[in-house]
Formats: sequence, C-alpha cells, structure tokens
Amino acid sequence: AQTTCIASYFCLHWERNLQELVEPLSRACVVGNECGDIEWSIFSGVALISASLVSGRHLFELEEEACTLCKDIALYSSHEHSLRICLPLWQGTLNLLAAGREALVLTGDAMD
Repeated sequence: AQTTCIASYFCLHWERNLQELVEPLSRACVVGNECGDIEWSIFSGVALISASLVSGRHLFELEEEACTLCKDIALYSSHEHSLRICLPLWQGTLNLLAAGREALVLTGDAMD
C-alpha cells in the first residue's frame, strides 16, 4: 500500500493523467486494509479522494466515498490529521453538488 500510494500520488502524476491513478490508489487502500496497514490505507484513501476530485470523477459517487472514508478515519483517534485533510475534500464535494451554494466556503454537513 505504501509503495503504490507514494509512487502514484507523489511521482506518477507528473507523467500520467490523474484519472489513471484512481485505480492504483483505490487498490492501495484495499491492500492496506487487507494487510492491516491502516495508516497507509487511510493515506491512500485520502489521496484517492483528492485525485478523484480534480480528475473529473462523478461527484455523487465521490461524495459517498468521501463520507465513508471520513467516518472510517474518525474511528482511529491516532489519524486525526488525515481526517483534517479529508473533511474539507468531502465538504468541497458536497458544495459542488449543491449548485446554489458557494463552492469554496467550507461550512456545512461535513465540517460541522
């Protein structure tokens, strides 16, 4: 999970389209969970949400995934720093889904 996440999120995006990195980041998240590497599973999940948000992924699907990830991260008090990164991504997705609201204001369901 660690190697895939680092390679995809920090290196390969210079050579490939972000849409191509969604699958490896998703796989890193799953592999981290299966192997008990919660830290890198969470980090891969946050990287996945971030990459998905800017790569044009469908917002309804992304919002559900961000919601689930934030709730999962909240179960681990030692990963509060990851939650602080993920919550604004989730709220930004919610704001983009609500056409009448200001997309850059980070207040609402996820942030409250």
